[in-house]
Amino acid sequence: VRYYDLPQFAPGNLGVKVHPLMFYDVFRPAPVYGNTDFTNLYDFMVQEAPNRQVWYFPEAAWWLTFDIPIPLYLPITIEARDRDIQGLAPLLAQGLDGHRVFGSGHEWGYWQNEYCSFRMASDLSYRWTDCIDDITAPMGAAGAEVSAILQEVVARQAEFMFDEEALRWLVGTDPETEIAAGIGVVFHPLPPSPSEILRWSEEEVEAFETTALPLLQGIERDFFFFGNRLRALDVPDGAQNIFQEIVDGVDAFRLRAKHQWQAYGALVMVRAARLRGEPSLIADAEQQLLDAAQTTEETIEVIRRREEGYRYLPIERSIAGGADGSEDENWTIYRYRYLNRTHHAYYYTRVDAMAEEAFAGAARTVNVDDAVIGPAETFSLSLNESLTSPGVDYGDGTTAASAPFTHTYAPGVYECVVTGSLAGDEFREAIPVAAVREEHRTGFSGRVILPAGAEIIEGVLPALVFGPVDELGPDGQLALGFALDETSHAVAPADWLALRGTSGERFENAPTSVEVPVVNRSSGSALTSIIVEDAVLTHEGERATLRGALLSEGVVQAVVSIGGFDEQGARRILATTLGFTPETLPERLDFEVAFDVLP
Repeated sequence: VRYYDLPQFAPGNLGVKVHPLMFYDVFRPAPVYGNTDFTNLYDFMVQEAPNRQVWYFPEAAWWLTFDIPIPLYLPITIEARDRDIQGLAPLLAQGLDGHRVFGSGHEWGYWQNEYCSFRMASDLSYRWTDCIDDITAPMGAAGAEVSAILQEVVARQAEFMFDEEALRWLVGTDPETEIAAGIGVVFHPLPPSPSEILRWSEEEVEAFETTALPLLQGIERDFFFFGNRLRALDVPDGAQNIFQEIVDGVDAFRLRAKHQWQAYGALVMVRAARLRGEPSLIADAEQQLLDAAQTTEETIEVIRRREEGYRYLPIERSIAGGADGSEDENWTIYRYRYLNRTHHAYYYTRVDAMAEEAFAGAARTVNVDDAVIGPAETFSLSLNESLTSPGVDYGDGTTAASAPFTHTYAPGVYECVVTGSLAGDEFREAIPVAAVREEHRTGFSGRVILPAGAEIIEGVLPALVFGPVDELGPDGQLALGFALDETSHAVAPADWLALRGTSGERFENAPTSVEVPVVNRSSGSALTSIIVEDAVLTHEGERATLRGALLSEGVVQAVVSIGGFDEQGARRILATTLGFTPETLPERLDFEVAFDVLP
C-alpha cells in the first residue's frame, strides 16, 4: 500500500484531503515526484468517498522551482482544475465534501487560478472558458479577443506541459532540487547539467537538435505571436492592470523557451564541434551564449515592469535577501523571500553562469580527462589552441611538443608539467598523475553503515577509484581518487591523493585525513566536502570499506552549504537524524561506508 493511501484504514469518521501537485489534474500525465500521473488519487477518491468525508486539495501554484519564480505564466492550471471538478462531480452525492486550493501567491496571473477554481467549484455549469471571459470582460471590445488568445495559450500549453522531456527544459533547477534528486526525491524532470552535455554522444546531440531544439523554438515562436496580438489591442485604462499582467506573463513564457534553447543549445554546439571536428561551431556557440545572456536581460526588464503592478507592498518584503537570498533576517524556513528568486531572475542567471563555466572549462588551457590511470589506459590531455610553443614533460623522462598529447605510464606517481606561451606570457601548469598497477572502481554504490541514520547522504557520495602504485608488499604507495561521474569513472587531478599502506590480497592504507567531496550527481560537480579523520580504505574481494571519524562540525557546514539552512537549523537536523539533540551531538562520529567493487 502506498504511504499516501494509508488513510483508507483509518476510522470512517476521519476525513482526508487528497492533494495532487502543481497544475496537474488527476486524469492526464503528471511526471513529478516519481509519478507518471495522478490517476491513483482519482481511484482513491472513488474508493473512499462512500466511506468518509473527502476534500479535494489541488494547488494553484507551487513556487519553489516550477512556476512563479521562473516566472512561468500557466493559465493551463485553470483548465486542469475545471477538468478535475467536472470529473469528480459524481462524487458529490457520496463523500466529496469540499474543494480547497493551495496557493503560493497571486502574482504573475496565479490569482486567476484560485479565483477560477472557486467559481467553478461553486457552480458546476460554470466552465473554465466562462471564467476566462469574466476575467477579460472589463477590457471592453478587446475582451473577446484577449479571451480567445488566452484559450489558445491554454491549448498550446496542453500540447507540451504534460511532456516530461519538454518540462525538463522549461522548469527551474537549483542545488537544493538537484541534491534532493541525488537522494531519491525527484520533484520534477531536471535538465542535463552543462558538464553532462559536454560528455554527450553523437546520438544525444542529434536528439537535442531534432527534438528539444525545435520544440523550444516553436514555443518561442507561438508565444511571440500571442504577445504581438495582445499588444495590438486597445484596452481601457481601467482594465490595464489585468491586461498588462497577461501580456507580461505571455512575454515571460516566450523568453523562457528562447533562453533555454540558446543557453543549452550553445553547449550542445560545443559538444558537436568536438564530435564532428568542426571548430567553426565554437564561435557560433560563443555568440549564442551571449544571446542567452541578452535574453536574461530582456526577462529582467519584463520582471521589473511586472513588479510595478505587484499587489504585495512594500515590494522589499517579498524580494529581500540579495541575489543569493542570504542577506536578510528571514523568519521562515526558507533562506530567501517568496519573490526573491523571481526578482533576480535566478533561474536564468544560474543557467547562464553554469553554461559560461562549462564553456570556459571546455576552452581551458589544459584539459585532463583522467588523472588516475589504470594498466589498460592511456593518459591524455588536450591543449587550447591559444597556447603557443607548447611543451609537455610527462615527469618520467618523456616529453612532447606536438599533439596528440597521450602517454603510457609505468606504475608510479608523477607530475606532468605543461609549458608554453599564453597571450604573450609564460605559462606553466603541473598536473599530478597516478598510474596504478591495478585499478578498482565502485561507481555510486556507497552504503552508509555508521553512523545509524546517516543513510540519507548516500545519494551525494562520490564513486571511488583506487589501486596500488608500487610492487605488492608492506608500506607501499596507494592512490585513492573520487569520481564525480559514475559513467566515465574519471578522476580530476585535484580529486585524488597518494597514501601509504599495504596491498596484496588485502588492500589497506595507513590512517590519514581524507576530504570526501559531496557530489551533485545531476551536474557532476562537488558542492562541498566532509572531512573523515583517521580514514582507512580496505579492499577485499568485491567490497571496499572506508572507515574513520566523521567531524560533525564539518557535516553541519556541509548542510549549511548545500541545503540553505542556518547553522543552528543544520545542527538540529543532523542531531535529530542521528538520534541526538544539538547539545549531545558528538564532535566525532564513527563513520563507515561500504562500496561494491565493480568486476
